[in-house]
Amino acid sequence: MNDLESRGALALQPRPGHGRILDAQLTDKGRQLLAEADLLTEAIEDRMTTGLDEQQRQQLLHLLQHCTTALDPPPEAQQGHPGPETPQKGATHH
Repeated sequence: MNDLESRGALALQPRPGHGRILDAQLTDKGRQLLAEADLLTEAIEDRMTTGLDEQQRQQLLHLLQHCTTALDPPPEAQQGHPGPETPQKGATHH
């Protein structure tokens, strides 16, 4: 966030009554950068899916949504409880 603030894209203000909480708000420059990033993302998505028909695009979208859901933290972790450890690649269980 400090990088975005130093680039003028984000304004950070201390929250009154809370010494450690900062409120963040996009600046006009930040909104412009976000709009430009959206356009670039659309262009990349179009290039990436060139040659796919609509059914294939929908299937890809479904699979990618499944992948991102799998990366979500387990409900226990969201409540501040540690979730199960992810086993290391090649690790064996005894």
